[in-house]
Amino acid sequence: MELRDVILTHVVGPIVFVVLVLRFFPISRTDALLTVAAVASPFTFLWLAGRWHVVSVWMRPVVLLGALGVLALSWRRGHRLPRYASKGTRTWVGRTVKVALVVFTSVGTADALAGRVPQGDPVELEFPLRAGRFYVGQGGSTPSINYHTVNRTQRYALDITKLSNWGSRVTRLPPRDLRDFPSYGAVLYAPCSGVVSHVEASLPDNALGGEVDRRRPAGNEILIRCDGTHVEVLMAHLQAGSVHVVKGEHVDAGRIVAAIGNSGNSPAPHLHIHAKTGAQADTGLAGDGVPMLFRKRFLVRNDVVADAGPE
Repeated sequence: MELRDVILTHVVGPIVFVVLVLRFFPISRTDALLTVAAVASPFTFLWLAGRWHVVSVWMRPVVLLGALGVLALSWRRGHRLPRYASKGTRTWVGRTVKVALVVFTSVGTADALAGRVPQGDPVELEFPLRAGRFYVGQGGSTPSINYHTVNRTQRYALDITKLSNWGSRVTRLPPRDLRDFPSYGAVLYAPCSGVVSHVEASLPDNALGGEVDRRRPAGNEILIRCDGTHVEVLMAHLQAGSVHVVKGEHVDAGRIVAAIGNSGNSPAPHLHIHAKTGAQADTGLAGDGVPMLFRKRFLVRNDVVADAGPE
């Protein structure tokens, strides 16, 4: 379902859009400018908020180049036309559709841009993954780029996947097994030095395409209270049998603690990580979310971290 939706919105949709622009010529500079806006607005939103790792992150610049080509063609066609012309109802219907599209997608674009700035005092952490390219599938401070923002505790949560050599979250399409995901089994490192305040390590990984565990959404998890702070960091959906720490143990930042799995409410292997304060005696699913910085970066959707390690 997700793959089909992404192909429709990220591949088929832009192609159809480009074909329509090529097919219908503007009759005035006004219409040419409306066409430019109607192309630029949805393509900008896709650039910022698209979920490119489902297919390949390398498609992202290709789509951008296609959009720039359409914009250049629209300008070339229209800059010598009269400022204004009309062919009656058909012209106004086309203009209305273009304006509506611009307004609709601009709202999402503005929300995606606003989400690139944290709205609170962040905590500095080490990136918990190394040796590879890692993609932020959910991240930011607004709903357009991070669906976690509606949850008070997970407001700044990140969903992170490891990319294959061709820029996808999988090594083949469609994936047939959890091992088709480079994320599955990727080693996790402690993002801060601190005391392990909660551990769950008894749950199985969900089979690909099978039922997810909504009753225990975090699945196998580790919660670490960072030294010298009131901040706790949760890492969730860990691989069955991979957890190397116990409750009450002190760990140093950068120590191997587990591996990415597919436990809990997870349809595909990825790391869920969030920081929070308050509700100290829980499993990490209550409290107030805290923004996270990794090497001073506030990560948002479509960011890529390559070969991360301690500074």
